[in-house]
Amino acid sequence: MTVIDQTQTEKMIEQIFNKFNFHVKNADKYEGNIKFFSDKHHKFTNHMLSRIPLGYHQLNSGLPWFAYWTLNVFDMLNKQKIDLSYEIKMEFVKYLKDLHNDDKGGFSGYSKGFSNVISSYAAILAICILDIPEAYEIVDIKKMREFILSCKNDDLQNKNSEVDKRNGFVIKKDGNGIFNYIS
Repeated sequence: MTVIDQTQTEKMIEQIFNKFNFHVKNADKYEGNIKFFSDKHHKFTNHMLSRIPLGYHQLNSGLPWFAYWTLNVFDMLNKQKIDLSYEIKMEFVKYLKDLHNDDKGGFSGYSKGFSNVISSYAAILAICILDIPEAYEIVDIKKMREFILSCKNDDLQNKNSEVDKRNGFVIKKDGNGIFNYIS
């Protein structure tokens, strides 16, 4: 998605909100008036299981997010008594395992790529939704922790993964080995 696409999408959503006089501050008045089209969501998400949209192939962190978004829809549909079979869950396990970096810990956005924090976050969210032992077994918690801690240093430059300066803080380790956030 480009910046122009993002801007256009935001303007379209704003137009829809204005058309229906929807304001986030008074969203509670819509409680119970919003219909969730579970059949349409189920059909669309099932279709997405069989193919990844072309645009996702170009994102360095996209593939774990695709898994998470798809699983999140199924998680919402589960409340409508539509659940994923064990076989499909195992396909996601296989998919996420292919994105896992066994040597360094963490997950990549594409097969056999470098681990990065954003992809790792999405993959962990997906694993939590799967909620089966085989999914949790993908993650080596010790290596994941080491990977995450290796990604930060005093100037927010990420020497082992992507550079992320969105944080408004610096992480410093004190004399006792405890990490502190410093604004």
